[in-house]
Amino acid sequence: MPNATIESPPRQPRADLSTNLEPLSRTYDPPVRGPILLASAGRGATNATFFLASALAERFNVGVEVAGVLEPYPVLLFGEQPPRYPPDFETIQRDVIRRAIERRLEALGPDAEKWPVTIFYGDPARTISTVAREHDSTMVVVGLGRHDRLARLPGGERALHVLRSVDRPVLAVAPDAVALPRTAVVGMDFSAASVRAARAALMTIAEDGLLVLVHVRPLIDLLPLYATKEHSRESYEALLENWRAKSDRETAALFARLREELRQYAPKGVTIETQTRSGVVLDQLLAVADETGAHLIAVGTHGPGAIERFFIGSVATEVLRHAGRSVLVAPAPEPAEAARLSLRLQGTANVVKPEEWATVLEKFSARNDGRRVKLEVDDPDLGAQVQQSGFALLGATYDHHDKRVDVMLGDPQNHTRHLTRSIPRADDISIVAGAEGPERTLRILSGRSQTLVTFLD
Repeated sequence: MPNATIESPPRQPRADLSTNLEPLSRTYDPPVRGPILLASAGRGATNATFFLASALAERFNVGVEVAGVLEPYPVLLFGEQPPRYPPDFETIQRDVIRRAIERRLEALGPDAEKWPVTIFYGDPARTISTVAREHDSTMVVVGLGRHDRLARLPGGERALHVLRSVDRPVLAVAPDAVALPRTAVVGMDFSAASVRAARAALMTIAEDGLLVLVHVRPLIDLLPLYATKEHSRESYEALLENWRAKSDRETAALFARLREELRQYAPKGVTIETQTRSGVVLDQLLAVADETGAHLIAVGTHGPGAIERFFIGSVATEVLRHAGRSVLVAPAPEPAEAARLSLRLQGTANVVKPEEWATVLEKFSARNDGRRVKLEVDDPDLGAQVQQSGFALLGATYDHHDKRVDVMLGDPQNHTRHLTRSIPRADDISIVAGAEGPERTLRILSGRSQTLVTFLD
């Protein structure tokens, strides 16, 4: 059963609890981090990846680091003994990759020749992912190779494996790319991953370019349910029209909030357009890209499991295979940033994974520290009870070991009093924000009861 206690505070509340609060507009995902990570073995028909890496480094005012990866050579058993390789075989292969990369850098000029080059040994996707994290790379640039039947098999196209492993935006560059794209199309489902992809695409686009945000609605056919004696075709068509009108209003509001979120990242003179379409996501994205002459398609990826990817794929995977142009893929950001984006765009953030609660509650507390609240417990056996009203929020935390959420409140008039509400065995955490402003409610579900922290200002 959740409990609350009033006791002497472990720390002295500040005299003014409502100053210097973090606005909901503050991002926890820096748009520019460390260097551009160019993953290349020096092969390919063109220098496209090197050109783009150089252009992005100039745009972001960061350096470029080149990572070549020597894959373990396969051991195929023919007969009783495996083939024997020369003792210096790995060294020779490393030198081959390094020389190939250096020839590419020479073609770019003296500035590129200064880029540090490191040759690693191991699985390319895992290695690149590790290096990107260690160097806090802003973006990973890889080549978009030719598509073949092996692209659909484990161990096939490397770009697919990289984008599934890396925790930051990945730009797969088409062989004919020579500069930053002038037109980009972004698949937008208003998730945190798709917003991150839109931001990365916007920051990648050339000045005076065009960014087209495309939301694709699925086709819905409710006629079999309504073409009965009780429901006429006319009532079905009226229902469908009302649904479309409501959906259009909601989508327009989401696009308006998204444009506000993206505004600060737009290069000079870039135009942002929005489109809403119905149909298959891949088909509609490719159609818009063809109509606008887009040089880049950007999508977010939600990271499905390996089995799901193998059998049904994902939008990111299918775009990468069929785009015929450069593709930018962005995974979802860290939990606190994902929750912030959900609040900014949709007004709610539901965090169901306990491993994410600590960081989400930490940022929630920073944004709302000192705001006056009402603490309410709703239990089916006891009914709804207001336990406190008017105290200021001091913080909310999650203890992974005890699986407990603690909500701490303080009396603004009497600094010797505070209240701690402990919710054991929490099942779900959700946050609700106002249409135009800060958070309104924190909801913690535990079994059949729920605890509500509602802000009074």
